[in-house]
Amino acid sequence: MTHKEYNGFYENILPDPRSSRRAEKIVVNLLLKGTAVINKSSETHKEKIGAYRMLANESFSYEELAEGSYRFCKENVQNQVHLLGIQDTTENNYTNHELRFSNDDPDIGPITNPNNIGFFCHPMLIIDIENQMPLGFSSINIWNRTREMENRHVRDYKNQDIKEKESYRWIKSAEETKKLISGPTILTIIGDRESDIYEEFVSVPDCRTHLLIRSSYDRKLYGEKQNLFEKLSTSKLRATYNIDIPSGSKRAKRTAKMSLRYERVKINHPINRDKGNKPDYVELWAIEAREFPESVPEKEDPIIWRLLTTH
Repeated sequence: MTHKEYNGFYENILPDPRSSRRAEKIVVNLLLKGTAVINKSSETHKEKIGAYRMLANESFSYEELAEGSYRFCKENVQNQVHLLGIQDTTENNYTNHELRFSNDDPDIGPITNPNNIGFFCHPMLIIDIENQMPLGFSSINIWNRTREMENRHVRDYKNQDIKEKESYRWIKSAEETKKLISGPTILTIIGDRESDIYEEFVSVPDCRTHLLIRSSYDRKLYGEKQNLFEKLSTSKLRATYNIDIPSGSKRAKRTAKMSLRYERVKINHPINRDKGNKPDYVELWAIEAREFPESVPEKEDPIIWRLLTTH
């Protein structure tokens, strides 16, 4: 390969072949070493200095670095029948390095604990179901709050348009993934409780895109007096099964005996929100897996998992 030749995933994305080769080398090293730390991933001092210089280069942004990852992902998902898209949010805490940042640094701000500083990252990881292998990232959203940001009560967060809220990241990642992974491939997008958003159930699903979301809210059901959780807990027992539970901070190690219930439900549009052109309800499958009392250790709450899905 000559100095001008380059045919990798950053071709025509970064400003020159040298930066492109360096970026790909950094990504490969991070993957091979299983670390996010340049010092730990670089094999030589020269390699480390080169990595820091490239990352400090202001002629391109993290969005352009992410584009290379999307290209890599898109190439890997060709001819796949069914993929999982797993998304979640992490925060990067730089409080211990606070003296290295100026107060007007546009890329750093308060995180979950307002006394700490850093930024947030929300990626979508694509998984090949058949081989249970990661194929790449289809979306990476990075943002930070400003130091002058008003609290959610002052901003009337509940009544803000969904696109103005941080929670829009769940929908944005799904839409970006749908755009990247085209064709007949079936895509199931998975999210935790923060992803239990009415607007997501309205806008994301289509003939090839499904949602599997951990339920967070005891939602009202359209045309029914029961709310979601009561309807599930009183519905027909469909199956029982055992599952091994590892020990954790809130769980004792055990074999839990579980009950399984599920129902087709109509989730009512939130009554305290402007409906606009959204439908009165969305129809989903609701699932409840609840631990039987006999396997619950003393002083511990039973396991209960509730899921909402378009499948």
